[in-house]
Amino acid sequence: MNSSHCSRVTISGGSGITSGGTADLVFRTNGAGDTLILNTPITSSTTGGWTKLGAGTLNLGAANANTTAGTVNIDEGIVQMLSGGKLGADGIKVNLRQGATLDLNGNSLGTALSATGSLDAFNGAGIITNTAASTTASIRVGNANGSGYFTGLIKDGAVKIADEAVTELDVPRERLNGAVLQAGKRRFVRLTTS
Repeated sequence: MNSSHCSRVTISGGSGITSGGTADLVFRTNGAGDTLILNTPITSSTTGGWTKLGAGTLNLGAANANTTAGTVNIDEGIVQMLSGGKLGADGIKVNLRQGATLDLNGNSLGTALSATGSLDAFNGAGIITNTAASTTASIRVGNANGSGYFTGLIKDGAVKIADEAVTELDVPRERLNGAVLQAGKRRFVRLTTS
C-alpha cells in the first residue's frame, strides 16, 4: 500500500457532535490505511446510534454519551478504543458484523464489578481483540437484560483481553454460539450456549 494515499483526520474540540435525534450518525473511513480520530464526544441527544463503514479505522477517544435507545453498528473496518473512550452510554447495544473488528486497545468495556462502558445486547460475527502493548482489557455483556447472539472471534492481541474475565454475561439471554475464544483463562457467569 502506498502511504501517500492514506489519510488521517482528527475531530476534536467543541461540546460534541450529534445527529440531533433519532437519525444514525455514520462514520466512513474508505481505505484500510485511513484513520478518523474522534476526540469530540457524541452527545446524548443522539438517540439513533452510530455506524462505522469502510475498511479504515475509527479511533474513539471521547466518553460518548449517545443513548441506549440507539445501536452501535460496526459494519466494516476497525473501531479502536483510545484512553477514556466509550462506545456510548452504559448498556449500549452493539452489532459487530463479520469481517469488522472491535479493538479494546487496553480499555475495558465494563468489568465484573462495574457496568461503566458495558454492553447490553451484543450481536454479530466479527472480531474482538486487544492490541494494547501492556494493558489487559475486559468486556461486560448483557448489562441491561438485553439478548444477543455472537458467533465471532474473541482473541488476545499484543496482551491478554483479561486473565479471569473476558466476557461477563449477566443474563441467560446472551448467546456465544460457536464463538472462538483464543488464549488466556476464561470465566463466564450464567452463560448459556443454546
